[in-house]
Amino acid sequence: MTSSGWKKVSEEEVLDLISTRFEKSGKKLPLVFDCDNTLLRGDVGILGAWGLLRSGLVDPEKVPEVWDADHLRDCNFQDFEEMRNDLAMETSFTDVFEMETMLLSGFPVEQAKQIVAEAVDVGVKAGSILFLEPIGTLARKYAADSLIVSGSPITGVEAIGKKYGIDPERVFATELNIVDGIFRDEYGEFGVIWAESKQKILEHNNFHEVFLVAGDSTGDWNMMKLAKEFVWCSLWPATKNPWATLRQQIETHLPDDLKRAPTEPGMYVGENTGDNGLAKTWIAEVHAQPGPR
Repeated sequence: MTSSGWKKVSEEEVLDLISTRFEKSGKKLPLVFDCDNTLLRGDVGILGAWGLLRSGLVDPEKVPEVWDADHLRDCNFQDFEEMRNDLAMETSFTDVFEMETMLLSGFPVEQAKQIVAEAVDVGVKAGSILFLEPIGTLARKYAADSLIVSGSPITGVEAIGKKYGIDPERVFATELNIVDGIFRDEYGEFGVIWAESKQKILEHNNFHEVFLVAGDSTGDWNMMKLAKEFVWCSLWPATKNPWATLRQQIETHLPDDLKRAPTEPGMYVGENTGDNGLAKTWIAEVHAQPGPR
């Protein structure tokens, strides 16, 4: 069931609508994309952690005690992902995310980037990461005008950005401090790039307004408020991931005719007529299958 404010459209119509308005605007403001489950289906942080652990070079103190370090060196990604998700359910998604990020500490930056990039290549070939369309077409077409802002560790997000032709200097993600070319075991200035930090890091880099923001979770909401023209909401069926609650934000903050967000898979467009300071046009991309936990 869909409220009257949402119009079901084709992927081609969505891309044409955005491209036409972006070109007419003079391309003065950037397009901003979240990474995991927005540009791709999957979690590049998990994939990067798998690559680092397989290298056998991670500080043993950073590896959870319940995991056998020798087994990890030969563990395939599917088995590792299951182990990781089991650990997240026993502890918390936040604790496991922090563990994945801190695995980088002690690594020379360039070595870590190479290991993670190789793991991403393996994941792409194996189908562990699936690049999404039509949003991928938009990101590639306007790569020079695009930014990626993600909570995942920056090594993996930069590797994904390169797949879309987006320069690493236009990628903002969770990173550790670097001293003498080595990742330290402490977060950078903005901490985990999530929720308010996504907005703050954009504003710190003089992006106080943007043309479009695309995201899949409540953690993207703050930066979505910087979008002047479009917000692209990637909506997945409910999972056990407590962060995937973007639908609740839509149904709380948008005008009455858009409050009942679409549930049937497909692409939808809705015009924001409310005096709420939010972007003019909202896109709901409703996926048929749940995203990863």
